[in-house]
Amino acid sequence: MDCFEERRQVLLQELAALSGEGALYGFLMRQGEQLPPFAEEWKTEACLLRGCQYRVWLRLELAGGLVRIDADSDSLISRGLMALWVRLFSGLRPGEVLAAETDFLHQGVLGGWLIPSRANALGNMASRIKLGVLRLKQEARKEAAVSGSPSSLPELSLEPVEQGPLRQMEMSGSSCHDDRKQEKEFQR
Repeated sequence: MDCFEERRQVLLQELAALSGEGALYGFLMRQGEQLPPFAEEWKTEACLLRGCQYRVWLRLELAGGLVRIDADSDSLISRGLMALWVRLFSGLRPGEVLAAETDFLHQGVLGGWLIPSRANALGNMASRIKLGVLRLKQEARKEAAVSGSPSSLPELSLEPVEQGPLRQMEMSGSSCHDDRKQEKEFQR
């Protein structure tokens, strides 16, 4: 299985090879076209990312101990930005997603060419994915404790989230994952 660092290096090489702003936007649109179809029933308020200029939907689940990310947007560029995170994080273990450094996209080609609102959206997307993965990991632990089966997920210190920027993100809204019960709680 490949890791986040390998994926990051491949993406950085692809971005560095782009010849200009037009090439970047073409690249992002092609990335967005490669996202799997996002089911219409997933386009709910619970899946909608707050703080994005365009509508962006995010759905997360754990499948076989790996993170699965589904995403969509009504903007081609936002869809492409989301596709970068799907490409980097989907199929990884939760701990690897949570530990991943995500500021590198701002420091390279994207940071120089994206307008501020898109750059902010890029960071918002990564934060929301990490928050959603943390929630999924916590839910998996709770389910394991209730069922009496040991969790295959390693322990995670929650202190940084309780005091850091992900806590602020959590206070401002909710990510969507494949848990209908949580969606109902969100609607209350």
